This record gives sequence, C-alpha cells and structure tokens, in this order.
Amino acid sequence: MKERRYGLGVLLVCALFALALTALLWQLNVKTPRLDAAQVAALTDIPEDGPVLLMGGRYYEDETGRACRALSLHCDRLAYLYFPRSSEVTLNGEGGAVKDVYRGSICSLEPNAEKGGDFSVVISYAGKSMPPTNACVYFGSYEQILDFQTTSAQLNAYVQGLCFAIMLLSLLLLVFKHSERYLLWLALLCFFRGNYYRVSYLLTVVTWIPGLSFLGKGNTYLIVSELFTAVLQYKIMESFVQVRIGRLPFPWYAALAALPCVLLHTRPVPAAIAGIVFYVVLYLCYLVCFLRLPETALGERNLLLAAWVLTVTLRLFDELCELGLIPSGDVNLYIRLRGVVSIIFVIAFFAVVGKIFARKFQEADELNVDLENKIRQKTRQQTLFVRSMLHNLKTPLFSLSGYSDMALRSVDRNPEQARQYMEKAREKAIFAGELMDHIFLVTQMDADMVHLQFAPVNLGQLLRAVAETPTAGQEGKELRLELELPEGVFLQADRLYLRQAFQNIVDNARINTPDGGTIRISLCQEAHQVRVTIRDTGCGIAPEEQGRIFDAYYSNRHGKQQSSGLGLYITAEIVKRHGGSIRVESEPGQGSAFCIQLPCAAEEEGSEKI
Repeated sequence: MKERRYGLGVLLVCALFALALTALLWQLNVKTPRLDAAQVAALTDIPEDGPVLLMGGRYYEDETGRACRALSLHCDRLAYLYFPRSSEVTLNGEGGAVKDVYRGSICSLEPNAEKGGDFSVVISYAGKSMPPTNACVYFGSYEQILDFQTTSAQLNAYVQGLCFAIMLLSLLLLVFKHSERYLLWLALLCFFRGNYYRVSYLLTVVTWIPGLSFLGKGNTYLIVSELFTAVLQYKIMESFVQVRIGRLPFPWYAALAALPCVLLHTRPVPAAIAGIVFYVVLYLCYLVCFLRLPETALGERNLLLAAWVLTVTLRLFDELCELGLIPSGDVNLYIRLRGVVSIIFVIAFFAVVGKIFARKFQEADELNVDLENKIRQKTRQQTLFVRSMLHNLKTPLFSLSGYSDMALRSVDRNPEQARQYMEKAREKAIFAGELMDHIFLVTQMDADMVHLQFAPVNLGQLLRAVAETPTAGQEGKELRLELELPEGVFLQADRLYLRQAFQNIVDNARINTPDGGTIRISLCQEAHQVRVTIRDTGCGIAPEEQGRIFDAYYSNRHGKQQSSGLGLYITAEIVKRHGGSIRVESEPGQGSAFCIQLPCAAEEEGSEKI
C-alpha cells in the first residue's frame, strides 16, 4: 500500500510539472511577435525586436494536388524571409531567389524598378494538406534572420557535441570493462541521437526499393527513428530494470502502435494524430519500466522520471503544434524542440549508467579491500600456525629426547625409573603423532581437499565406540562414564570423520575432568535431526573464552595441559560439513556441555560395525 501511494504521488507530481511546463511553452509561443502579411506595406521600418511571424495568406491545392500557402505582400525596403521548415518555396514565380540554409531557407525581398515592392510567395508541400509548422514564415532584416537561424544551428551543434562526448566516454569505459555491454548500447544511442537528421540520409538507400519510399517521409522517419531509439534504450535498461511488459519486450508494443502511422503516412493530419497515439503508447511503456525500479534505486528512478516528464511534454507540445492545436512560435520553430528532446534520455541514461558503473567499481574496490584483509588475516593465521606448531612440536620432541636419555642412563641401576621415563617418552611421542595428524587435517581443510564419503551410520554404536576408546595419557584416571544411547538412530555421514569429531570432544572432557568426575554422553532423536550432548564435570570454560574455543590454534589449557588448539576447530569444521551445528554451555568450576545437532536419515535395518 505504501509503495502504491508513493507511485500515485510521483505520477501526480509529474502531471503537475508537465502541465506547468506546457503552459509556459504555450505562453512563449503565443507571445511570439506576429504580423499579418497585408500589414507589411504599412511598416515604416523593420521591427527591432527580432523577426516576426507572418500571418494570413491563402491555402489551396495546385494542379498537381499539393498543398500550398500563398502570401502577397508589399515591401518598399530590403527585407528577408526565413522558412524554418524545408519546403518548396517560390518568390514571384522563381525558385532561384531562395537560399538554402541549415534546416530551412532564406530569401530576400528587394524592391526593383520592374515590379516595385510587390512580392508573391508560395510555399508548397508534398501532401494534400499542409501542417501549420511547414507553412510558417518569419519576416525581418538579414542580421535578425541570420542570428535567428545561427542560434538554432548552434543549439544543434551543442546537442551533437554533448552526444559525441558521452559516446566517447562510454567507449573508453567499455575498453576497460568489456563485460559492461550496456556501455556499447549507450554509445550507439548517443551516435544515433547526435546525428538525428544525418542518419536520415541512410534511409535514401531503402527508399529506392519499390513500395518503401514512404520511409523517407518526415513523420514516418520520425516514427522509425523512435522505434530504433526504443530498441537501443531497451538494451540499456535491461541491465538494471525489468523491461518486459507481460511476455514481450516493450518495443514490440511500440511497433504495433506505429502501424497506423505507416498506413496513414500520405495524410498529414491523421498521420500526426496516429503519431500522438504512438508516442503515448511508447512513453507509457517507458513509465511502466521506470516505476519498476526498486526503492534502493530511488535516485535513478527520480532522474528517469524527470527525463520522462520533460521528453513527453516537449514531444507532445511539438506534435500539437504540428496539428495546429497549439499556435506555432519561437519555441517549436526557433528552439527546435526535436533536437532538445533527442538528448534528454541520453543524458538521463548516461547519468544512470554512470552511477551503475561507479557502484560496480566501488563494489569491486570493496571486494579488493576485503580480499586484501582476508589475505592479511590468513597470512597472520598462517604465521601464528607455524609459530604455534613449532612450539607445540618442539616441546614434546625435546621432552621425548630428554626422557629417552634419562631412561638409557637409568636402565642398569634403576630399571623401574627407566620404565617410568620410557612411559613419559611414549606419552610425548603419542602427542606429537596426534599433533601431526591434526596439522595435516587442518591443511587439507584449508585447501578444501577433505571429501566426505556419506553412508548410513548407526550413531548409537559410533558413540559407544568413542566412549570405549582410551585417551592417551589418561589411562590411570578414575572417571565415571554414563551413556544414554538408544538404538536405531541413523544418519547419513562420513563415519571416520564424524567419529574423530566426537573423539576430540570426549578426549578433551577426560583431560579436563579430575579423578572421580563424570562424563555423560546422551543421544536424542527429534523430528528431522539428532542431538548429541557430551557433558563433563571438569574445570569449565570462562564466558569470555567460550566464543573462541572453536577457533583454530586457540587453546584453553589453564597452564596445566598441553594442547594443539586444533581439536575443537576440526570438530566444528566436520560438524559444519555434515550440515550440523555445535555449541557449548559451561560455567567455571561446574563443567562443560557440548551440544551437536545433525540432520538425521531414515532408519536402516541391522547394525553397522564400528
């Protein structure tokens, strides 16, 4: 509901802004200086406030069926006429007096002795009815007309320059990041929109094909251009938003809406109305796609919606001027709205794409920093590992050597003492062997070289075998062992690795539980998992240490027992690779309880040899 209200609020703001902009443009066109052609003779001088738009004249069809506008005026001084739209123009029956300029024509009104100051101007259009904008004529001095036309040409140059800069920057970014294909589509969009009118020359090749000559017509060319632009923008947008409406990409709907424009291309007014329908369908498709942007991309959504409002408003304003529903004037003839409209989405998409590229670059930079931190941390861990293992190996090996020497010296004079020394040497040798096994297993885990072989395991029998296995160096300790292990509890596991995990916990319990203590191993089957609890009455673990006991190389020895610091780390890794979890509950002086939860399997008949 909140998102829906937000969408309605955005649409309301867009509608209000569009109405305000349309009213402003309307007023600017209405305020364009105008003069009836019959009143030119009454002018004592050319107006100083710039060229004026000539009104009046006669509209008719010539013998060939073309729409024409005829102006008869009298001018006793040198003046000039400017035709903003390219049409066929004759002055006093002669076409040679007209000079073609950028997207328009200029002709001089120069009184002479033969005809005096009377002039007959005829504007011809290829269709049977002439759009109002094609019939427009401006009257003024040469400097006024030239400045008027030059400013329009400069605006187009700015448009082309901006599109070229964006295209060049997009291609440079693409060179350094080949995977960002949307940059290529953005460059193509910039090239096409920056050369909006020059690309029309390419259609001349197609118009030579019989039946396709209509593609060279102005309105039809605009529709085809918008369709091609929609395809390019579709390719850009699909990288960051859902661009399918239903099952089809949105350009398909625009193509269907363009069919009436093609069929009515010979009738200017119906074709213009069909063009408005086409633009409505096209820009509604854009709006649907923009509103699909997530809340996390609020900036991109607002930017694209602002570009959408500007584009739709200016485009429809220009089309309504073509139909004569809005009076023509400086805005759509002097400013050349179509040139401005062509780059609004280019700028918006460049900003959005630039933000996406920058975000990906930042993410890559953050990943690099994170990777460097992990490498640095891993290096520190490896250094700690080497130092810890060298220390842990040095101690038993040194003790092994010392006890062996003392046993050799005592074997003749005191055999009993020699035997005790040999037992201690054996204890150190066993510890060194276990330490080497742990080191080897940890290195395999770090290299992801441990591959578990899953098979049905009778968990009760496995835990009973773990409880019956003695712990090296603890054979003489008197401990009470309590087992609560129901039969028939099976799970899919690697028997050898899982046994090692439980053995590490039981060995730690025996080491840290004093004589007369108790170790309890219980097994409980729940809905989809089994829970194993190993509880002892040993020295316990301090609260600040409980979060670290499963870390590699950490040893909670209290200065009494030597330990590699790898046993519980290996246990936690094995449990995790079986899809389970492990936690500890402990109080200093009250003992510890390790709880392991593992996913269970269906019951298997028979028992398994452990």
